[in-house]
Amino acid sequence: LYTISLSNPVSVPTTINYSISGSATSGLDYTALSGSLTIGVGDTSGTIDLSILDDNILEGSETVVVTLTNTNNSVSIGTTNEATITINDDDISVASIVATTQAFESGTDGLFTINLSNPVSVETVINYTIDGTAVEGVDYSSLSGNIIIAPGDTSVNIIIATIDDSILEVDETVTITLTTTNNNVNIGAVDEATLIINDDDSTLVSIVSTVANASEPNNNGEFTVSLAKIASTFTEIGYSINGSATNGDDYATLTGSVIIAVGDISNTIDISVLDDIILEGEENIEIVLTNIISGDSDIIIDTSADAATITISDEDSSEASIVATTQASEPSTNGLYTISLSNPVSVPTTI
Repeated sequence: LYTISLSNPVSVPTTINYSISGSATSGLDYTALSGSLTIGVGDTSGTIDLSILDDNILEGSETVVVTLTNTNNSVSIGTTNEATITINDDDISVASIVATTQAFESGTDGLFTINLSNPVSVETVINYTIDGTAVEGVDYSSLSGNIIIAPGDTSVNIIIATIDDSILEVDETVTITLTTTNNNVNIGAVDEATLIINDDDSTLVSIVSTVANASEPNNNGEFTVSLAKIASTFTEIGYSINGSATNGDDYATLTGSVIIAVGDISNTIDISVLDDIILEGEENIEIVLTNIISGDSDIIIDTSADAATITISDEDSSEASIVATTQASEPSTNGLYTISLSNPVSVPTTI
């Protein structure tokens, strides 16, 4: 309420004109004023009612300034020609965040949406931190750490622009946590959201014999197990062992699995030949990849290249000889010959 006063009564009606200014908006924050007030004959004051219009906009305190300008008669405008009323705002606005779109490495960007419970009359800057298993600048484009909501708006999006690569990865996460604002907007209880960047890569694992011909006494063989693409986690592959050579007798004992380290694309299975004196002939060892014991679920055994063979050549020899070990005599002492081999043989020998 404004009160306009005259120092003395006037014998005719007095119309006093005024201008309106201030940070509050006529017609939005208060009912529009006419710009003039008439004081009746003999009266020394009149009032201007400032009717507040309630809204849900977070505005802060605003002002309405009325300045007397002139009259319709000889009444003059005094030095106290201006008065201000402050409109105190009772609204609040709370910021929250939600993950509205999940991301896919093949080209579908993720989306967070920040919401305000009520609009704000000024620009709102919301600051946030970034966390998760995905790497900023590697798995998605770098973020600024803050975002602006324009006056009157109640939401804004943060885009997680995925960066495609050929690395086989587990699904990774991006977590955004709201921290502070530049005005009276409060950070609400729902201040954190997480989205998943789904990996679209898959790869095959295969085996080859990189040193296919081994031999006694110490020429070792080698298998190589390879991924078609690098994986972001270690990969353990199980295998079975077949062939005519004997695990632990003809070559050092194998474990039945091989591990490819993070960032590597292959590893070897070494066949360490064990030398002996047994005449065996050529023997072989076959390794067949059977299963993924540990690692990314998108790693698949290549059925067209899941087995490989190494041949182990023998360097041993064996000679047969005979001696008469017992002379014979009548009537009943039999004679005896003994046939000997210089080295044992792995198969029956008929002489």
